[in-house]
Amino acid sequence: MKYVEQIKSAILLALVVLSVYLTFTVWTYKPNLDTFDQPEVLEEPIAETRTLEEVVKPLKILFHGEDVTTGTIEAEEISFIRSALREWIISDVTLLAEETSADQLASFLYNENSVVLQYPAPVPFPVYDAYMQFSVESSIPEASFDRVVINWGGITAGEPALYFIDTTSNRIYTAIVAPSTLQNFQDRVVAAAADYPVYALAENVGMWPVFVPAEPLQLPIYSYFPEEMYEQFHEVLVESAEGSGDDPNGYITQDTETKSLSFVQAEVRTGDPAIMSELVFNTLDFLNEHGGWTDDYRYFGIKPLDQNIQYQLFVAGLPVFSDTLETTIEQWWGNRGVYVYLRPYYELDALVTQNVEQALLASGIEAAEEVRELEGLELEEVQNIVPAYQMTISADQRVLVLKPAWYYQTEDAWLPVVDADAGGIVNGLE
Repeated sequence: MKYVEQIKSAILLALVVLSVYLTFTVWTYKPNLDTFDQPEVLEEPIAETRTLEEVVKPLKILFHGEDVTTGTIEAEEISFIRSALREWIISDVTLLAEETSADQLASFLYNENSVVLQYPAPVPFPVYDAYMQFSVESSIPEASFDRVVINWGGITAGEPALYFIDTTSNRIYTAIVAPSTLQNFQDRVVAAAADYPVYALAENVGMWPVFVPAEPLQLPIYSYFPEEMYEQFHEVLVESAEGSGDDPNGYITQDTETKSLSFVQAEVRTGDPAIMSELVFNTLDFLNEHGGWTDDYRYFGIKPLDQNIQYQLFVAGLPVFSDTLETTIEQWWGNRGVYVYLRPYYELDALVTQNVEQALLASGIEAAEEVRELEGLELEEVQNIVPAYQMTISADQRVLVLKPAWYYQTEDAWLPVVDADAGGIVNGLE
């Protein structure tokens, strides 16, 4: 028994040493986190955010004088006109007619001493109110318009100066601005518009007056290197949601032929119609959240019954269309957010050359004549005739080519008057 105490002391010492070792091991343990495949959450949006004013713009502005009509589709000139309008204080928004006659509506759209701002899609009043100045006392209706008519002819206190016209329902609202504001507009903007290109009425085309440039247009032909951004969109729409712990109920598909993607969240589908202004606000916020404005996309169409909205690609102030590539951002919404999100996944990255070739596009009068000769087209269905860009892709898929061409608008589609590669442009000239 003489060694019992020594054995106890040895065992106790061993336990103390083991305890110290285990404690040190716990303190210094570093797990191997690299074995878990955690998706990286995208911290920066894909592109810069946009405001309503940058996205909701008129497609064409006309100035009806006593003897001549001038107009513009130029981005800088439209921005100049809109900057003048932002200074206005609009008051007394009033319903003039729930459904006016076709003749009376046409007279509003083609009246001497007036300006017509023509939008490609109905603009809800609350959206307009978000970037224009309405008086505090004004009640903003949940209605929409696609034409704004400014009457500078009768500058009299208390007389309506603004007419907000919905050409689909024939509804007209009026509003008032101060006579001094109208006089300043006439001195600054109307005077400058005298130097804008002359526009002519396209005879026997459209239910409402359709005005087109009277002279040929010289427009550039653009060639761009595209940058494909599918992985960035996949990351921000799917992987980042998974990484943040959100329910990953959406899935994304890629179409390499049209260079487009489709993001679907089937669980948010609904059959309820949308409030038009809320649809515009929601879709703008959705695109801003992940930076979806990769190029100049503008508000271009809306179907509230389907909760559907479209934003069209623009280059140099003109819409871009294509038979082979996607050029539209389109969204369908449901009861808890976006249901289907369809869009291009490419960006117009850089011009192939700074020496841009110029093309001479036929006059709008000639384009209107081509429209009148199209077989099977009801001419009353034509809503607009505008110059645009027709985009194609090179055989090696490396270059996007944008050629100017005339397009006409019906209720359901935008279509080329003459294909840009089928005789519309020869050696840069018509």
